[in-house]
Amino acid sequence: MSSLALALVIASAFFHATWNLFAKESEDKLLFLWCVLGAGGLVFLPILMLGPWPALPREGWGYILASGAIHASYYSFLAQAYDRGDLSLVYPLARGSGALLVVVPAALVIGERPSGLGLLGIGSIVLGLLLLHQSPGGRLDLLRGAHVPRALCTGATIATYSTLDKLGVGVVHPLTFVVYFHLTSFVLLAPWILLTRGQRLLVDLSRQRGRVLIAGGFQNLSYGLVLTAMTLANVSYVVAAREVNVIIGAMLGAWRLREGRPGQKLVASAFVAAGLIMIGLFG
Repeated sequence: MSSLALALVIASAFFHATWNLFAKESEDKLLFLWCVLGAGGLVFLPILMLGPWPALPREGWGYILASGAIHASYYSFLAQAYDRGDLSLVYPLARGSGALLVVVPAALVIGERPSGLGLLGIGSIVLGLLLLHQSPGGRLDLLRGAHVPRALCTGATIATYSTLDKLGVGVVHPLTFVVYFHLTSFVLLAPWILLTRGQRLLVDLSRQRGRVLIAGGFQNLSYGLVLTAMTLANVSYVVAAREVNVIIGAMLGAWRLREGRPGQKLVASAFVAAGLIMIGLFG
């Protein structure tokens, strides 16, 4: 992975972990995430309309619509997982399982083959994520809890959309791609949101509009940086290196939400960092 691609991924990690913190702190997480999708479109759509961006080719719409549908499932699973588990558990599990699962579709669909040291780096990241879930008594809490199946489903959608989006940014500019597929997810989720939460929508939006706007900007900026990195490096390396955001997410969980075990999370983060360095140097 080039130094530029690595820098883009690390920069995206801060923005990604922050909007996930906002989602975890919200009362109705799916409603908050849906509002964030709409806010992100409002923030970035004028930029697309005014800027000299490349024209969106017709074949790009298929990738945008497919990615929007997968991301709609991603937000649904993520909201359910955050309803049932801590940020410092759900976030690493979802991201880590996505990094592990993306290697297979990347190899089968795109033809990317990570090197031996690249695989070792991915393994180090996954090991760090497992350590984050180890209880003080040595039990692996990854196998327990109502949040686990939802977080794993979130990871599966991450693996799927990462592979699809790698193909999409081959024909569509990354910023154009991320804004339009987020708007697609917003439209696809709208009927369910309006049907089940229509009466609370304006109340929740007025109460959290500042956070919604910030999270919407951070969400699109974060993934736009990742998609740009995907044009410069193998998708399995980009997704794995992106797991540096679990360090930030775990620390936000310990500091902001007081979820505990900061020492253990620092050790686990060292494994994640080691994997990131290995991928950056030898991938």
